[in-house]
Amino acid sequence: MACSFQNGRDLCRFEFERITTIPLVSTYFAKMDQYSAKLMKIYAKRGGVNGQRIKDLLVPTKRDTDAPSTQEAIQKTVMGVFVVRIEGFDIEDTPANVGVVLEGVRVLEDLNNVSYATAMLMGLIYALT
Repeated sequence: MACSFQNGRDLCRFEFERITTIPLVSTYFAKMDQYSAKLMKIYAKRGGVNGQRIKDLLVPTKRDTDAPSTQEAIQKTVMGVFVVRIEGFDIEDTPANVGVVLEGVRVLEDLNNVSYATAMLMGLIYALT
């Protein structure tokens, strides 16, 4: 697979741009800026079972300081973004680690922020399908 996890985020970005001729990060951020307010309104209005599932997903995962249970949760995750914060730090503080999980494996780490991690996740999804 061309999008090797050994070289991380740069290779993923370059591979996405090679395939699509579109820069991944700047395009992703521009589209998220354009649509995020509308999407949040739509998500908030959803009712029923799907609405509850969306609301549950939008709420941050519980704080868990137990390393074995955190690792177990990551291993059960099919696809997602994880954030590690230092105990006692505030939510606005820079996280200790932000990364991407695919099929229970941390494939990218130290991505600086959640926005960048979601852009990388989208690039990986595109490159791996």
